[in-house]
Amino acid sequence: MAGGACDGFGGRDPFAGFSGGGSAEGLAKTLASGVTAHDCPDGADTRFNAMLFADVVSKCRTLTASDLGMIKRFMEIAYEEHYTSFKNGLSISKEERRADETKSGAHGGKIPSKSEADSIVAKKGMPWQEVVAVSSVLYNGTVPTLAEIELEGYGSDPGQWQSAKEWRKNGKPSVNSFLKNRDAAGYRNMLTRGATRMAANGAYSTGAAQLMLFIGKLSKMTFDQGMPGLFLDYCEEHMETHKGYGLASAENPLDPDVLTETVLAEKSKSQACDERVDKVISQIEELAGVEQKVKSRLGEISALASKVTALEAKLSLTGGPRAGGPPSAENVCSYCRSPDHFVRDCPKKREADERRAAAAAAASSGAGTSAEAA
Repeated sequence: MAGGACDGFGGRDPFAGFSGGGSAEGLAKTLASGVTAHDCPDGADTRFNAMLFADVVSKCRTLTASDLGMIKRFMEIAYEEHYTSFKNGLSISKEERRADETKSGAHGGKIPSKSEADSIVAKKGMPWQEVVAVSSVLYNGTVPTLAEIELEGYGSDPGQWQSAKEWRKNGKPSVNSFLKNRDAAGYRNMLTRGATRMAANGAYSTGAAQLMLFIGKLSKMTFDQGMPGLFLDYCEEHMETHKGYGLASAENPLDPDVLTETVLAEKSKSQACDERVDKVISQIEELAGVEQKVKSRLGEISALASKVTALEAKLSLTGGPRAGGPPSAENVCSYCRSPDHFVRDCPKKREADERRAAAAAAASSGAGTSAEAA
């Protein structure tokens, strides 16, 4: 800025009107703010340095329109032979800025700038266009064209797209249809077909691979565990959390937080419930075992009581037959235990009774004789 053919100014300061306070030094400080030495011209009188200077000027956002006009006049006069290069440098810088500016898309989306697009690739593991394509498949299984993606933008709600509205108008299912009918198998089939179409497209190969990984991992945690409804619950919450932003990431397509809230928490509840049910069943089985033992013991007691009753019927505890039955090995004489007669017909008892009677008579007779002699 201190060089060049300054004779054309007639001794006047070309930077006296600078909004930052005038003088070349003040403008130089303003232009140098936020740039590195590598970005600046090295002072040589070359076309390349003229373009580098244009780039520095274009990136300085504090310059007014008057400041920019002042710099253009300076370059036209002081560096006339490189002024065309300077103007071309300004145009190139504007194109770069436009490429790095975020543009609005439809239905809440945006067209990312180059730096934002690079950031999305780093975060999601795939270009933003593939992320949007996955979002569309998650909603209604359809694979959008790149032109539609460029129109809608990153982060847009696929349920509001014109194509999605036409899809529903024609009676085609969306995620809401499967949620309403609790048709987890149907929704998973729709996702699988959509991932297959993405792979066949060629432009969405990474997104297709990650969607298939997503389906496989989630299926193992839900369908393979006999809880297909949790597949739907996770997808519903995932889509609400990442609306328009596809899967959580290529590294791990399942969102750990959503997974914990929708799948793992429900599985824990189910497991706890199963444990309680198993405990109750175990207690019932134990009680059934005790009841069976009691019934068995009661049966034994009943059988024993029957035997006692039968034996009492056969034996005469007073010396005679029970229930009029004949003498037998089971119905014996209660005096001599002979099976041939009852106690009333027992010869041994009769003989014993006769001996006792004779003895009693003799004793009585002896006592009378003694009294007479006296």
